[in-house]
Amino acid sequence: MIIYFTGTGNSLAAARRLADKIGDRAVPLRSVRDAELAAERCIGIVFPVYCFDVPPPVRAFLAQAMFAKGAYIYFVATCGASVGRAIRTAIRLIAGNGAEVSLSRKLRYPDSASVAVGANANPKTSRCTKAEAEIDAIAKDIEACHRDLHEVHGSAAAALAATRVGRALVSWAFRQEPDPSICNGCGLCAKVCPCLNIEVADGLAHIRNRAQCAHCMACVQFCPRQAMTIRGRRIQPELRYHHPGVTAADLFAELSFRASPKLSERGDAKTLETRQTTLPRPTMPPTNARIFSRWRRQPPNRFARVQKRRNARLG
Repeated sequence: MIIYFTGTGNSLAAARRLADKIGDRAVPLRSVRDAELAAERCIGIVFPVYCFDVPPPVRAFLAQAMFAKGAYIYFVATCGASVGRAIRTAIRLIAGNGAEVSLSRKLRYPDSASVAVGANANPKTSRCTKAEAEIDAIAKDIEACHRDLHEVHGSAAAALAATRVGRALVSWAFRQEPDPSICNGCGLCAKVCPCLNIEVADGLAHIRNRAQCAHCMACVQFCPRQAMTIRGRRIQPELRYHHPGVTAADLFAELSFRASPKLSERGDAKTLETRQTTLPRPTMPPTNARIFSRWRRQPPNRFARVQKRRNARLG
């Protein structure tokens, strides 16, 4: 089983090709149930990297997923540049449930989030072709049951984005808002939203809860009228990107799965949406940001005292 979470299609395309190469099946994250996980001996999880870390829905899934003992588990992270600490976070999350990751890889695709800063990801679509060759190599490693972890490290940028100030900055930078003067209430954005966080009421699209938005940009990239704006700025068609092999209709196929019961069907477990905001935060690695914070916690006159003693010795 290959479990995937996708916003603009990169992870979906990777999961499809990988499933075709190893003779497995690609399954949307929201359709997975406990019984299926317990019966699978080989489980792959393909997910995008958001803000150098694991997307909130994937984080919630990994924190409560119960894998079969001794199962071969592998991660494939899709990103525009760096995976940050995403793989390390994912490993720690499932380790809390007694599972162990055997293989981890990253795939570089055009960055769909770059549209938030006015960048055009379409000139980098050649990465999609290169990623296919890399997926073929990953498939061989999986068939041979290789045990090799790549890209397991921390990220100062991810640590900063996880702070209160960082979350506020990310929320502002990627703030998606439908323009009521353009939106016609077609509901396409609500159908492609992987977090089910958009609804159509009174002929207009509305964001249900901004705190639950994963900033995947699916609503921005697929809106046929460019009515979904970023910080009030309308995104022109030539700047929008989604994987060339994935259409909005491909994402519609997940609608039937989303109506099914969530992963946790145990009576003592909360739903995916509830746990999404109450997950334990992984420990921050000893990065430069932490080293700097130790110096910052020193008394403000520390350096003044050092300089005073030095001057006394020289005098």
